[in-house]
Amino acid sequence: MKKKIKSIVTIIAILFLFCPICFASDINFKDQIKQEEGSLFEKIIAECIGGIAQTVLNFTTGEFLNVGFKDYDTLIFNDNNANDSLAPFTKDLWNKTMNWYKIFAVISSSLIWIAVFILSYKIIIAGMNTSKKNEAKESLMRLCFGGVAIALAPIFIRFLLFLNNGLVHLLVTVSHGSLEGLLGNSMLRSIRTGNAITTSIVISMFVYLFVKLNIKFIVRQFTIIIYTIFTPIACGLWIINKNVTAASIWAGQMIMNIFMQFIYCFLFLIYLAFLPSRRWLGCIIDLGNDDFTFIRSFDELFTKFNK
Repeated sequence: MKKKIKSIVTIIAILFLFCPICFASDINFKDQIKQEEGSLFEKIIAECIGGIAQTVLNFTTGEFLNVGFKDYDTLIFNDNNANDSLAPFTKDLWNKTMNWYKIFAVISSSLIWIAVFILSYKIIIAGMNTSKKNEAKESLMRLCFGGVAIALAPIFIRFLLFLNNGLVHLLVTVSHGSLEGLLGNSMLRSIRTGNAITTSIVISMFVYLFVKLNIKFIVRQFTIIIYTIFTPIACGLWIINKNVTAASIWAGQMIMNIFMQFIYCFLFLIYLAFLPSRRWLGCIIDLGNDDFTFIRSFDELFTKFNK
């Protein structure tokens, strides 16, 4: 069994080393590493590390497989496009999401019918009991507000997306910020450390940052889609029981994920504006490890506020 696993790992490693031949790119880490100093053994190890980084970069940015990874300016700054008010949605993706939203709105109608029956029962048994009358009034108000929320939630979500993209565009316009020249292909080509292994490791770190940020934003997009579709169910559960946490979780997750791009944009611009040119490289590499501290704190505060 162990021999089979070793064989599979060896085959995958060989494929990783030869994949750059299959996916053409305008960046060649192999030639870049060869120009550095080091023994033959060091350069062989460095070329292996650089080959893996080259394969990952080509695989994620190549047009052949169309993985969907974006450059930094498009990913974080929306390419400074003032008309992209729906990002990360496209019109087709938004229409598909709304189709699923309608399906879940129909499903949530069963929860609303349950709430209507519960409300009717509360009104019948209320009689002259003041506390039960107040409880019935609260249930009636939740039923009304829940129905309005289901109808207006798509407009509210679009407003949050518009607000996030507007804030990102404002920050980028005021600061004239751009990440592609600092962290993009031109920066990768200019990496020189004087040692082949060190150069390959630094290149791999920046490729890792590129992949990590893209994966985070892909997860962000799917999270927004899922919570948008889940909105009618969250409203239905809140109508039945005011103490259910679905509504506060929904609000916290939607706000956290929609404004995640604005927070990244703000952090990157602050790092690039205030740190010396040599120091921000390491800080940005570490940015992905603690960038959610503020977001998590905001989410916890919002959840506690809604309890």
